[in-house]
Amino acid sequence: MRYSFNAGVALALAHRLAISDLHVENVLPAGERPVLVDLECLGNGRPNLFTSTVTEVAREEILDRSVITSGLLIAVGNQERDGRDDSGLTG
Repeated sequence: MRYSFNAGVALALAHRLAISDLHVENVLPAGERPVLVDLECLGNGRPNLFTSTVTEVAREEILDRSVITSGLLIAVGNQERDGRDDSGLTG
């Protein structure tokens, strides 16, 4: 239960600081806390995606402002070739 709370704190922090690339290899469980490592994407968490329709642009703008860009949560696009979960908290 405590780990889940701390994971939520890490997610909020990652979102606020625009951290991305927090996949399974960049988040280490340490007792009651997830430890975020390899923060080269600090402040860079808003991907520059090229889209072709207004709907895609609107969708990307919404996603750019969400916690999904941190990589901590599983999301479509966070899965690798084999469809496995490589997100930081559930991978």
